[in-house]
Amino acid sequence: MQTLINKTKTQQCRLCGAGSKKKFEANIMALKRIDYYLCPECGFLQTEYPSWLEKAYEKAINDSDRGLLKRNLVFSEKAARIISLFFNPKGKFLDYGGGYGLFAGLMREKGYDFRLYEPYAENLFVPEHSFSGEGGKFDLITSFECFEHFVNPKEELERIFSMTANVLFSTELLPEELPDPAFWPISWAYYGLEHGQHISFYSRKTLEIEAAKRGLKFYTNGFNLHLITEKNIDCRLFSEFSGDTACVGWKAENLGPGSRQAYNRRLKTGFIDKYLKGNVLDIGYKGYEDKNVCPVTPNAIGLDMDYPGYDGKNLPFEDESFDAVYASHTLEHIEDYKFALREWFSKVKTGGYLIIAVPHQYLYEKRRHLPSRWNADHKRFYTPSSLLNEIEQALAPNTYRVRELRDDDEFYDYKIDPFSHAGGGFQIELVIEKIKKPSWDMVEGYEFAYPGFFFNTKKLIDKIEFFLSMREAADVTNPVNLNNAFSLLKELEYFRGYFTLIESNTLKEFREFLVSISDCLERGESPDLTKAETLKESLKKIKTALEK
Repeated sequence: MQTLINKTKTQQCRLCGAGSKKKFEANIMALKRIDYYLCPECGFLQTEYPSWLEKAYEKAINDSDRGLLKRNLVFSEKAARIISLFFNPKGKFLDYGGGYGLFAGLMREKGYDFRLYEPYAENLFVPEHSFSGEGGKFDLITSFECFEHFVNPKEELERIFSMTANVLFSTELLPEELPDPAFWPISWAYYGLEHGQHISFYSRKTLEIEAAKRGLKFYTNGFNLHLITEKNIDCRLFSEFSGDTACVGWKAENLGPGSRQAYNRRLKTGFIDKYLKGNVLDIGYKGYEDKNVCPVTPNAIGLDMDYPGYDGKNLPFEDESFDAVYASHTLEHIEDYKFALREWFSKVKTGGYLIIAVPHQYLYEKRRHLPSRWNADHKRFYTPSSLLNEIEQALAPNTYRVRELRDDDEFYDYKIDPFSHAGGGFQIELVIEKIKKPSWDMVEGYEFAYPGFFFNTKKLIDKIEFFLSMREAADVTNPVNLNNAFSLLKELEYFRGYFTLIESNTLKEFREFLVSISDCLERGESPDLTKAETLKESLKKIKTALEK
């Protein structure tokens, strides 16, 4: 200890143990003149042994910390975004050295399971979620404006990394051209000479070494927010989302056409405040000629084909990581709409919203069949019912509820003929909420009532097989056949959601087969039953699969 206290030209680096060399002198807290030492091995800058700390910490939070409230608000937004991007939002988290617990409280309000470790200040905001500092394991530890206070940074870091492999923390990086504290605060205000609590300073090299010695990766926004983690992350992603959360230069007039047309209405009616708050993902927002187009809200993540880690199908985010997923004029371009809808929906938190806008067949296309007059890449035309039908095909029953569905024809010009491009609003707007799935299931072992009897899936398939085997099925003079066809069609409608879940093209084909038979029988014509044998073989395979 004597070698640390004595004024010398070298001191042992309190982080890596190498010999640090004296670089500067400065007056601290108007009490004494102290020395600063730089480690040539790890780039860590430290003060001489801080004998003045008892005076410096007469208050746990120093009076000069004017940005306490704002800092916690800003870091809570950034941390929520980073967790939703790279970590399991349902994991366990710890705020290390979190002062009064404001940050931990804000994160708990956002739905994250945060605890607070703070040995010096009183836990005012989350007293019931205090952590002793020993024996815990966490998916991620946060630590904001603490590293520069560490008297023994080596011990503190060893304690932190004994509890996690992922640490999100803030501390200002030492500038490449080392500032002289003698010219404080002009040289570098972060020296904090007025309060005397900042005694440890980290260069980028320092933090890279600390990550590497643990076999971890280091990411930074290049200034004050950093992540040491076991995860492989595109450095551009971390840099982008650890900086300012708002889209620079965001303006409503820079939204894509569909979003821009609807913006004022959505703002006035409270649509944006209700459905587009929190973490928002805007899918396909750049799909226009205007390259300055912005995501739907200032804080939304805009995703398009140039987004790091996105392959055009699988979203590079954790499940249930967004309060809202928004896709405007995107779904109609996607061939495999079921996969897309399921992938989008999987990223929505329970209680969050999937918001979809597509061009309206009657307002935009103004024709019955493909191709589109206005966009050759459109794979499908949409009406409200066909959009809902795709949702029902893609998503499991009782995982969502429709909250809004509207024909958005605001300012639509009905005088424009079908051969001219539509003017005004010409889209369908759908909002579905992700709900907590109930304990019971409509599919597994559940039976549906039908007048006079109950049936399950296997029984229904038995009926279908029996119908296909009837030689008299083509007898147009026998009204029983027509009744049988209608009855089976009705039962198929009861089971439509289930057939979707088991992805049975055969059952869809059988429905079409029944419709054709019914149509023929109604017209008094003999139906074509040549497809019956193929369908019977396919039904046997489905039945075998269900029995397993």
